[in-house]
Amino acid sequence: TAAKYAAGTAIHWYTHSPHTNLDEPHKLHPDKFILSTEACMGPGVRLGAWELAQAYGYDILGTLNHHTVGWTDWNMVLDTSGGPSWIPGNRFDSPIIANPDAHEYYRQPSFYAMAHFAKFLRPGAVRVDSPIVIRNNTEATV
Repeated sequence: TAAKYAAGTAIHWYTHSPHTNLDEPHKLHPDKFILSTEACMGPGVRLGAWELAQAYGYDILGTLNHHTVGWTDWNMVLDTSGGPSWIPGNRFDSPIIANPDAHEYYRQPSFYAMAHFAKFLRPGAVRVDSPIVIRNNTEATV
């Protein structure tokens, strides 16, 4: 009954692991979009750390291969303490870190990971099925 009032579903990256968990909702409601709307990694800011960029790339590819129509971050800009946050003490990293004391901002590796996808995945683009990746003689999908 509620489906007629919803155009789609927003998901967070910690709710769909593995990415194949997105296949069943898509099969049940192929007319509804799935949009990935939240990602973050903590605790705190780690300037120049590539772990977040790698995690973003993995999640963007994985969700796009399992029916999402887009991907956006939870917070594009946070300060050097990893805030602000509505939850006290809740501090995370983000693609851009603002340093208001120095009147500077820092583009994190995750910024460049997102920029790469944004540059090459234009509106109206379609996904071409990708092959299975073989790692250590074990099949794994990206």
